[in-house]
Amino acid sequence: MFDELDTIDARTDAIAEEAATLIANGTPREEAINTAINHEDERNDAIDAQRYIPDENGHPVSFDDSTLDYPAAGNASRKQILAIKEDIKDEVSSRIS
Repeated sequence: MFDELDTIDARTDAIAEEAATLIANGTPREEAINTAINHEDERNDAIDAQRYIPDENGHPVSFDDSTLDYPAAGNASRKQILAIKEDIKDEVSSRIS
């Protein structure tokens, strides 16, 4: 069963992943975490907005997140990004709770 804790864990994971990617590519830690939190909020707002906008036939519009900005991995390795992600996960979790 999917509950609120699962949602928080998924959100924390997504934010930590983006922040870690930014940090691995040279963005200062604080700025990277704030940027990732803001991007997640923007994605959620866009999803919520589109849930309630019907198409010409009155059906809900499906959300296409390909138009949103995601950070590129740049020169960072996946291993480096994952190590940073684990390092900042608790901080991200405490900031969004």
